[in-house]
Amino acid sequence: MRVIKLFLFFILFIPIIAFSAEFSKPYLVFKVNHDELMMDNTNIKGARLVIDGDKSYGLEILLTADAAKQLMEMTKKNIGKNMSVYFGGEKFISKATIQSVLGDDLLLAHFPKRDGQTLINSLKNNQLE
Repeated sequence: MRVIKLFLFFILFIPIIAFSAEFSKPYLVFKVNHDELMMDNTNIKGARLVIDGDKSYGLEILLTADAAKQLMEMTKKNIGKNMSVYFGGEKFISKATIQSVLGDDLLLAHFPKRDGQTLINSLKNNQLE
């Protein structure tokens, strides 16, 4: 009976754990209408938490040249439109109107400290995929 329970545990719960781990890896998604741009350790060179003027946290990000080019193209063709930023693809972080072309160095204001630290730690450990 114990062997059956243990077997059922592995059959039922291990796939759930693996599925959750796959979709919980930190990354950022920039969305404008139907355009979407995902940033992970392959295109984020560095990130650090900074304190905004209103004492909330912001996430300063330095992108690779390739990622910066993609972001420049996306923002250039969407000036005046709203761009949303998501953490992990699902957690909404912010929404702002694109006022100018963005490049390789950007600041995401009002970024949750915990999510920012998770992203930074993953970059340091090169765990993003």
